[in-house]
Amino acid sequence: MEIKILLRSVRKSRGMGQPELARRSNICQPAISKIETGGQVPQIVTLERLARALGVEASELYQITEEPGDINYQDAPVVTVDW
Repeated sequence: MEIKILLRSVRKSRGMGQPELARRSNICQPAISKIETGGQVPQIVTLERLARALGVEASELYQITEEPGDINYQDAPVVTVDW
């Protein structure tokens, strides 16, 4: 499950709105909104602060459900560097 879905689900299960989570985690509400909509990928330290504010283990927010073989690397961009 994606971080954005997990975060929103846990927050709502706690009966907490984004403003309350922002206050408890000391992370601005627009940043929380961006994370929950997939517009921003949070750093691990941010996830830890959010988890603490939600009363869960940080690992619950960054569960990985895809198997390594499920990732399609063919669509990944190719980066070339001219030295």
